[in-house]
Amino acid sequence: MSFTYYVDNLSVNSMTSGSGIQFPEVDGSTGDVLVTDGSGVLSFKTNDSIFCEQNIVVTTINDEDFIEFNNIMYNNGSITVDNNNKFTIPANKNYIIEFSMIDFSTRDPFTIDIVNFDTKVSLGFTQYVTKSTSVPSISLNTAFTRDTPIGVMFSVNTPIKVSIVRSILRITQV
Repeated sequence: MSFTYYVDNLSVNSMTSGSGIQFPEVDGSTGDVLVTDGSGVLSFKTNDSIFCEQNIVVTTINDEDFIEFNNIMYNNGSITVDNNNKFTIPANKNYIIEFSMIDFSTRDPFTIDIVNFDTKVSLGFTQYVTKSTSVPSISLNTAFTRDTPIGVMFSVNTPIKVSIVRSILRITQV
C-alpha cells in the first residue's frame, strides 16, 4: 500500500514506492522516539531522558548547595531521581546533559557546576556567573562507565542571596 501525507510543503511516502520514509507498522510504547537507520527506515526506540525545572523566588545559597528540582516534568527510561537533586545515569550509554538558568538576580558572583553527586567532582561543566543575567544552555556530551549520580552544584565564597525565576535540567540519551 502506498500513501502520501502532505503537511504544508512536506511530502512523505511509504517505501513501497521506492522513495520517501518508511514508518513503523505498529505504534511504539509511551515515551518512545522515532529514529532512522540512515536509509529512510524509521523505528521506535526507548530513549532515556528526563526534563525538570526548578522555580525559586528568593533563597540563600551556601557553598556546595545542590539545586533541588521541584518539578520533574518528564522522566522516561532508567534515569533515577533521589530527593529531586540526585540523578543517577545508567552506565554504557551516551548522554547529553544540559542546564540553564533563566532570569536570575544576584549581587555576588558564583560558579555553577554539574558534578558527581557523591564525590562533588566536576564532570567538565563549569559556568562562572558574575552578574544578573541568564546562563545560556550549556551542554556536556559524555558516556559513563558505571552508573553515575550527578547533581547541579553551586560554589560560592560566602552565602549569597539569589532570586532565580527558572532553572532547567535536561538529560537525554543520544
